[in-house]
Amino acid sequence: MIEDAAQAHGATITNSIGEKTYTGAIGDIACFSFFPSKNMAVGGEGGMITTSKQIYCERLNSIVNHGRSSRVEAQQLGSNLRMSEVSAAIGVVQLTHLDQWLQHRRYIASKYLQECKSNTKLIMPKVRENTQHAWHQFCILVEDEDAFIKHMDERLIDSIVHYPIPCHKQPVFINHPQHQDDFTITDSICKKLVAIPIFHEMRADEIERVISALSSY
Repeated sequence: MIEDAAQAHGATITNSIGEKTYTGAIGDIACFSFFPSKNMAVGGEGGMITTSKQIYCERLNSIVNHGRSSRVEAQQLGSNLRMSEVSAAIGVVQLTHLDQWLQHRRYIASKYLQECKSNTKLIMPKVRENTQHAWHQFCILVEDEDAFIKHMDERLIDSIVHYPIPCHKQPVFINHPQHQDDFTITDSICKKLVAIPIFHEMRADEIERVISALSSY
């Protein structure tokens, strides 16, 4: 099982006996992104793959290193996917701040959820029981995304639909048998899921400006 944890740095789930598991430790392999917009970054492009299984570790180390073995034998197709030592060092420092940054993101999210729960024009996200969200994005479901974005723009607040095209409709899958299929829920919400500001350096006055804009919509 390959776990897509690209936007989930620091998110957790707790089972029925109180054991906490972090994203990145759920699947056999997990993939993280350190793109500058993520919860932690490396000063440029970067990413990380985690695994607890030696059989995958050896193969992954080979793939990121031109598909070579420790004896510099090309054993499979690979590429040069090695992150620089400088980028990794920046990431290590960022990691020491991650818990604090996540705490602030969760505070912002809780303010949005509490202050806007009575606005029937907004369908707010929900946090599953026994989990801690990473809040890389805070997305709201709205009926008229253009009207909502215009409302936020008029108040100088950024909002955006990040993924208007669902995965199965992407051009790369044009020859896939499900490319033209209708996935009713996916197709209906892909353009109506709008992201609003949430970031770990967000000030109290900025949070209140967003809440005011949401409340008046």
